[in-house]
Amino acid sequence: MKKLKHIMVAFMASALMITSFGCADSEMHSGAEQNGSQTTSSATVSGNGASTPQDNGGTSSAPVDDNDSTQADTSDTGTSAPVGENAHPGDTDSTSGPAVSVDTPDENDDPQESTSLSVSYTIGSSWEDGGKQCTQIDFVVNNSTGSDIGYWKLSLDLGQDVEVMQIWNASAAESSGSQLHIGNAEYNGQIANGAETTFGCILKTNNAVQNIDITSDGQKVSTSVGGSNSSNNDNNSGTSSTVPQDTLKPPAESDIEVTGKYGLVSDCGQLSVKGTDLVGADGTPVQLRGISTHGIQWFPAFANKSVFKYLRDEWNINVIRLAMYTGAGEGYTDSTKTGIEQTVQNAVDACIELDMYVIVDWHILQDQSPQVRKTDALRFFDYMSEKYADYPNVIYEICNEPNGYASWSGDVKPYAEEIIPVIRNNDPDSVVIVGTPTWSQDIDKALADPLDFDNVMYALHYYAATHTDWLRDRLKNCYNSGLPVMVTEFGNCDASGNGANNFGEAKKWLELLDSLNISYMNWSLCDKAEAASLLKPGASPTGGWKDSDLSENGIFMRDWLKYHD
Repeated sequence: MKKLKHIMVAFMASALMITSFGCADSEMHSGAEQNGSQTTSSATVSGNGASTPQDNGGTSSAPVDDNDSTQADTSDTGTSAPVGENAHPGDTDSTSGPAVSVDTPDENDDPQESTSLSVSYTIGSSWEDGGKQCTQIDFVVNNSTGSDIGYWKLSLDLGQDVEVMQIWNASAAESSGSQLHIGNAEYNGQIANGAETTFGCILKTNNAVQNIDITSDGQKVSTSVGGSNSSNNDNNSGTSSTVPQDTLKPPAESDIEVTGKYGLVSDCGQLSVKGTDLVGADGTPVQLRGISTHGIQWFPAFANKSVFKYLRDEWNINVIRLAMYTGAGEGYTDSTKTGIEQTVQNAVDACIELDMYVIVDWHILQDQSPQVRKTDALRFFDYMSEKYADYPNVIYEICNEPNGYASWSGDVKPYAEEIIPVIRNNDPDSVVIVGTPTWSQDIDKALADPLDFDNVMYALHYYAATHTDWLRDRLKNCYNSGLPVMVTEFGNCDASGNGANNFGEAKKWLELLDSLNISYMNWSLCDKAEAASLLKPGASPTGGWKDSDLSENGIFMRDWLKYHD
């Protein structure tokens, strides 16, 4: 065995090894996180499977944009309905899973049973930083071993010195030179037979990453270009669907004029909340209609002035939501704060220059309760609200999606009662949006126990293929009872972010929101290979997109925002 390994090493320039192990019965998490790219490769490697009973729903209870945490709703309506959020790269929850010690293969290890795992990787967006190349690479691991597995480990050798900038859905330990050793995150080590999980990373290298060879137990196996799995298809959706041709019709003349109801800052001025309405400086109702970025730490290339201008001029939007993850392994509180903070500031400055509104989103998700990172939130919002106190463009969303154990009265409301005064001390007039429990779906809990502040709105999030009449009824009931609501995130697919789009339900939602003058932002501005993305992999991060650059969701949302009044 030693001799064979030494022979194979002599032929290898780069290596990727996966070994998987069985585990005891526990809940499975299989993410669907992929970013788009120009290069996709796949390979078959060996692994060791062990059969254990697993849930195999095809979604991640807590993924990395993004894949969902689906639960049953137990609202006062008495109707049980699935709920969940489109979770994003690096997202986790409190479910069990074995911790993984990331180590290197040992020549004295016992031989493993040779059973197949399928591995696909996608080389995605890249940009220059300090004379080096930053590249996002996304991996899909599919278990076709015939048995369930409990955890996995891998080694990467890119053939050049490499630095890990960010990693999600996995843990990493870097050794010397070009070697990286990677293991599953706590929540996605278990993969049922026939299921898959994903992870991704941003690496910094001297030269562009061209390809990654695959080895198993030190033995190189063949790779092929274009061998992606089924979730990375042309329309970025697990199931094909088409945009209904009779849904949207262009106006007789030009695009909707960018004034009034969908106006920019120079039209509407400082926004405030009056009853259930968002209103401009003159008291006229204003509706914000726009786009949410994906996590800016994973897709910083799309948070720029050029793409915002294109969306403003060609898609008729007036707001950008900046999703800044707080944790997830590479979010604000787990990374170099100054780098992510600067990305936010640059994007806010771009929106100000473009006369647009901008929502600064403290994107809690894996944290579950906003209390977990409250100290950082107090510092962040104090700094940002002082810096932008004189700009009516800026709106603050202080907690994205409380979930899990987080309750309204026990967690979210007390948190908001500390954060809002900090913002008000610097910027007395700004609008503040507060997320609600169960991935910002339990707005009825806020209605029963509202905050005692002016200019506050409550966040509702939905994914049209999952959240249907039962959640629309909840919205209508809360609205009719006087609760001011803003939909700061929605998708037209299911809550995993990667299921089929349901444009029939999407139209029902958008028509309702327009009729109630409720503002909304679509998830998400990125080129990740999933149904919720606006762009196909490899689309330009500066705008100017053709139909061939847009996903199904991108085509639908462009036409709705541009043509639908």
